[in-house]
Amino acid sequence: MANTAKRKSSRSKAPPNEAFGMLGDIKAFWDSQAKEHGGSDLATNPDTHYRSLEIESIVRAISAMKHDTILDVGCGNGFTTKAIAKAFPVADITGVDFSHAMFGALLFSMASSSIA
Repeated sequence: MANTAKRKSSRSKAPPNEAFGMLGDIKAFWDSQAKEHGGSDLATNPDTHYRSLEIESIVRAISAMKHDTILDVGCGNGFTTKAIAKAFPVADITGVDFSHAMFGALLFSMASSSIA
């Protein structure tokens, strides 16, 4: 028989100052990925086949809705953001990311491409 007792949230039990330390570790990981891979799709996903399926799925989902404005949260180095921009050239697209180094890789790759 299923347990119907209410359960507490599975939030981290780490003290607040320790949680902020984990955020620093996460940011350091993504910063190192940006430095190692730059604008390559390998910076955020080492599986290029999976990445192409992911982009196809995102484009298909966006196509099914109004897409004058698109927000890419966690855009990383912008690899997927650029693919979205190519698929929807008249949309206003905004990318945001936690890692300044990833965002720097995005800006560098945007400057060297035809997408502005």
